[in-house]
Amino acid sequence: MFSERNIWLCNPSLVDKLFTNSTKTNFFCRALSTNGFKELGMDKVGIVFNRDFDSWKYNRRILNYTLTNVKVLKGYMEAVKKLFIEIEDFSQWMRRFITDLALNMNFGDHAFSMAGYFNSLSKYKKNPTHEIIESEKFIKMIFMTFCPSNFIRRYVPPLCFFHLRFQWNYNWLTNEFSRIIQKRTQEIENVSLDKLNTHDVLDTLLTVNKAQDLKGSNGKAIKPMDEREIFGVLLEFFVAGVETVETSRLKTNPPINPRELYEQDEIGGYIIPKGSTVIACADAIHLHKNYWENPNEFIPERFLSNDYPLSMSQKLFTFGGGLRGCVGKQLAMLEMKTILVLLFRKYDVDLLNHNVDAKDKTYLLNSCNSLMVRFKIRKEE
Repeated sequence: MFSERNIWLCNPSLVDKLFTNSTKTNFFCRALSTNGFKELGMDKVGIVFNRDFDSWKYNRRILNYTLTNVKVLKGYMEAVKKLFIEIEDFSQWMRRFITDLALNMNFGDHAFSMAGYFNSLSKYKKNPTHEIIESEKFIKMIFMTFCPSNFIRRYVPPLCFFHLRFQWNYNWLTNEFSRIIQKRTQEIENVSLDKLNTHDVLDTLLTVNKAQDLKGSNGKAIKPMDEREIFGVLLEFFVAGVETVETSRLKTNPPINPRELYEQDEIGGYIIPKGSTVIACADAIHLHKNYWENPNEFIPERFLSNDYPLSMSQKLFTFGGGLRGCVGKQLAMLEMKTILVLLFRKYDVDLLNHNVDAKDKTYLLNSCNSLMVRFKIRKEE
């Protein structure tokens, strides 16, 4: 992969070391860092590409507090309900819905990508408002810069052009996030916590030490996040939240979990040298015939059974695992459950053609290209 020799693990019994919760693991670093990320400083901010353990631990702890904050979760659920009303055609609107939701949760401001898309489809187009234009520009920059499918299609050839375009987009996003962070900092600087009208991710990151004195290993309160650290966390949360929403056993996002080996180690009786890239292939693990009965079939009832050789946590990695497990798992489950409740209480949903499978594609992530379904408004009883 990427012209480098890698070790792929496709059996659930071999990935324990990659997904351990021990801080002494040799597989802490994700094998995704490049010199370009280092030049941008992305290897020392946030949690996705962060290779500095102390910095990663600090960011992870604050983000975990933020994404499990009751007020944030309640605000997120309310945002789901409000934005759901604007959706009636799931085939084209879901990406827009998730995008607006991510912007709403991060910054507490209503986004207008769905409104902009509706205007582009309408026979009676209107001049877009300032809010729609700004939302479209912000979203376009995010997707052009970080979405895997766009990354592959737009930037791989030629690499020289990619570097310049990525740098320009990244600088624009840095400045835009900085403007938003500074504006919000001024707004809440002299406001007590009980008078805050919003409880989005940005508010929580800016007020985390006021809300709760999180302690470090030395027993002292941890330092507040600076603007660079907040930018890294917000950007990762936005991209991950939008690009990994089709999470399941059959099509897992991300389909692979690469780790760089810190020190020589042993897996399955083989000695793996220091610096090697070891990849846990979630797609293969979730279809392993020794651990899943009829692995290629959609049988949700299987999760109610405990009759498998391994426990569910040992062979199901829809949210990764170990130290690097998805910090937004609880938020994702809340989002999925809320959307399903809102959907099925109003509509009956059925496949348009039961003999046609979903059309999907894989770049660096799995995504569904087409799955034709019929929505029928349920009769009130």
